[in-house]
Amino acid sequence: MSKKLIIWLIVIIALAAAGYFIWDSIRTKPPQTPEEIQREVERLQKLIMEIDEDNQKVESGEVACIQIYRPVCGSDGRTYSNDCFSSAAGVEIFHQGECK
Repeated sequence: MSKKLIIWLIVIIALAAAGYFIWDSIRTKPPQTPEEIQREVERLQKLIMEIDEDNQKVESGEVACIQIYRPVCGSDGRTYSNDCFSSAAGVEIFHQGECK
C-alpha cells in the first residue's frame, strides 16, 4: 500500500471513531431506575399540560399559531410548543429546546 493510502485510512478510521464517541455521548439514554422513570413521567406530564394550555389559547381564538412542535424554553421556565406560543403568552424565549 502507498503511504498516502495508509494515511487516508488512518484519518477515516479516526474520524469514524470520533463520530461514534460523540454520538454515544450525546444520545439520550432511557431511564433505568424507578426514580428515573418517575422523573421522566413527571417531566412528560408537565410538558403535556403546558402544550394543552397553549392549545387552549389557540382554540379560544386569542392567537393563531401553527401546530409545529419546535419547542422553546421561555424566560418563565416553561416549555412552549414553538416561538409563536411563547410570544402569544407574552414570554421571551430563554433558549431553543425544552426547559430542563
